[in-house]
Formats: sequence, C-alpha cells, structure tokens
Amino acid sequence: MKNKTKHILTQTKASTKALALGSFLLAGVLNTTAAQALSNPDFELLVGSPSTASSYPNGGSQMNKAANWIQSTAGTCDYYYGPPNPSNSDYRISISATGVAPFTPVSAQSGSAYAAGFLEQIVGGANNIKEYITNKLSTKLTAGVTYSFTFYTMHLYGKSGTTFYTGLNFVDLIPAEQGFLGVCFSAVAPTSSNATGVGSTAAGAGGMLNSWNPLKRVLIPASNTAVYGAAGRNTWVPVTLTYTADGTEEYVTFGQWRETGSAMSSGTVYQLYDNLSPTITPVAGLSKSISPAIIQQGGTATYTFTVNNTQSGSTALSGLSFIDTLPSGLRIASNPNVVVTGLIGGTTTVTAGGTSIATSGYSIAANTTATITVNVTNAAGQTNTSCGSNPAAFTNGSSNISGLSSNLVNNVSNVCLVITPCAAGGTAPVLSN
Repeated sequence: MKNKTKHILTQTKASTKALALGSFLLAGVLNTTAAQALSNPDFELLVGSPSTASSYPNGGSQMNKAANWIQSTAGTCDYYYGPPNPSNSDYRISISATGVAPFTPVSAQSGSAYAAGFLEQIVGGANNIKEYITNKLSTKLTAGVTYSFTFYTMHLYGKSGTTFYTGLNFVDLIPAEQGFLGVCFSAVAPTSSNATGVGSTAAGAGGMLNSWNPLKRVLIPASNTAVYGAAGRNTWVPVTLTYTADGTEEYVTFGQWRETGSAMSSGTVYQLYDNLSPTITPVAGLSKSISPAIIQQGGTATYTFTVNNTQSGSTALSGLSFIDTLPSGLRIASNPNVVVTGLIGGTTTVTAGGTSIATSGYSIAANTTATITVNVTNAAGQTNTSCGSNPAAFTNGSSNISGLSSNLVNNVSNVCLVITPCAAGGTAPVLSN
C-alpha cells in the first residue's frame, strides 16, 4: 500500500469558507441563468389561473393544456395528469402485457403530470407518424458556451387500456430506428411546414425535415440501451445531453429526428417525457498540458489537468469526475505529488508505477478555474526521441479520457512527452515497478 497515493481534500475552515463563497456565487449566477430556463419543465403547470376542472386534460391530443408548451407540428402529443386531476382523478395512460385487465396506470416520474408522443406509429397504412413538443427558453443561449441538460423518458411496452388508445400494441424501436431520439435547438419554433407528410396521415404529421436545423440536434445514441432497450420499458430512465450554442437558439424541441418512413412493419413506439432540467446549464471544460515536454529517461514531468468553469452564466458544479488512462510508454512517477487547487472535496487516486489517474466527487464554484497536477515518468526502458517517433505510446489526448461526468466537456488536445535516452556512459536510474 505504500506506493499508492490517494489525495483527499479535507473540510477545513478555509474550504468551509470556499463552500460559503460558492453558495453565494451560485445564488448570484442563478439570477442570470434563470434567463435561460425552461418554462414548466415538469409539466405540472396548467394553462389558465386559477385552474378549474376543465383546465385538466381528459382525453388525447391535449398538450395545449400544459402551460408554456407548444404542440409544434400536426402530430398531436398527449398530456397526462393524474391525481389530483378533478376532471378524471386518475388520468394516466395504462398498460398491460396481454391487453386484458388488470391494466397498470403509468405514474409521472415526478409530481402528477407528464407528456407523451409517437416516435413511430404503423396504423391505417401510415408508417411515419411522429409527434414533437417545443419549449421556449426565456432568453437565447450564449454563443460558444457548452450547456448540459437532463430529462427523464420511457417507452411503453405492452398494450394500452386507455380509452383512446385501446388495443394499441406498444413496442421497442427496432435497431434501424434507434439513435434519432433527442432534442433540437432553434431560433424559432418549428411548425407543420417543417415536417413531412410522407408516410403519415396528414401533411406535417410525419418526421421533421432533415434540412431543418440539422446541426443543432443532440441525439441519444443507439448504444444507450437504457433508453431504447428493455431497461426503458415502462420505466423512467434519466438522460443527460450536452450542446454547444451558436447564440441564436431560443427554442428546444423534443422528438424523433428521422424524416423518412419507418422501417418497422407493425406496432407503435410511444415515448414519455418528464422532469426536465429547469435550466440549460453551462458545463466546465477539461483540458490538459505537460511540463517539461522533454525529459531524460527516468526523469519526471508533470501533467496539469485544468477545469475551466468560467463560461458565461457559469454555475457551481458538483460531482466532477474523469479518468485519464496513460499511453503505454508512460507511468505514474514514484512520487506522484498530487496537488489540487480550486476544487472542493473529491479524490484523485493514483498508484506509483500505475497507468491511470482517477478523479471523482469534486465541486467547483462559478467563475472558477481549477487544476490537478500529477507527476509521470516513462515506462522502464521506453524512450521517444521525438513526437514523430512512436507517438501512440507517449501521446496523451482526448481518447485517453473516460468516465467523464456530464458537467464536464472534453477539451483535451494531444499532449506528447519526449523521453531522451541517458547520455553515453551515464547510468540509468532504477525505476520501481
């Protein structure tokens, strides 16, 4: 155990003051980022005040009863509101595996309300019915800033017992259809003219046109089996996405971003949404450098990881984590000498002679730049007379970073370390491990 170093920042009086300062800064920053907030992100707020029994949804295609949400195309999304809905005390969609009673009502992820819409529906000769919902941010995003936002989603699996969907067979998306669910940011809200009618029952009720803001879409990859596979059947799962703004975006739209007709032969894919991030939050950037860039065999260089949380509208962040796996020609030095500045709490774990640097659980205040430094050396017998010589073994870049927390964006560039052999007649140092 003596070769293992675990760096833990303790809660001293100084860090207590830092936490208090972070809370103060966060309170101030929230006043600015509130201008980039989603309206009614959990769907609990109804149109009209005070609400009456008629304010609540009691049938299909009633997304217009959810305050501040836009049913943006001819596809008509649905709005569910369970107890205490006075018009229908248990107005939630219900499901069973067989299509016969008992049917189980689907509860909101948080509160009483949620939204839902078709990703694909194969019915009556139509094979491309898609539905979208749009929310207007209270101000435009800031150009060049990378934002993070979360929401919960599920897809139904089984057969519906809800009156207007009785007997519909809800299924998983097939692999060819996966990887297109997500969001699109835009300067204006989409309309039916931005959606195709091909393969649907009405003009503008199909998929959003590929030509509509194609570079402003953030999609959940097909590899996310929690969303597309069995884990997401009738179960809420969280999704976190990141997006870098160009400064024109004021609307965000949720749905299936595949224009063409469905590759499915039967069944309906029905997606639910709830508990969205109340704000689109700027994330911190992670970068890396090394000094010196040239050492003799057995010498020591220092990696510096920089966490930059100074983007416009930055907020205090917590749970910062990442893992850096060293290239094959490098190792952690016998004296790692881990030094952390500007971060609160958390750990950096390294092992002398080891091959990785693992960080977890750090917090950072708004408008702050922080660093983590770790000493490295060459693997025994490994040299690299130039960055053009065997670069893969001595170059540490973005692909070496894994386990990145959702509030960090990988801005790491390739960093090469040159290891020169010992001078003729010299004695090479003995390296542990």
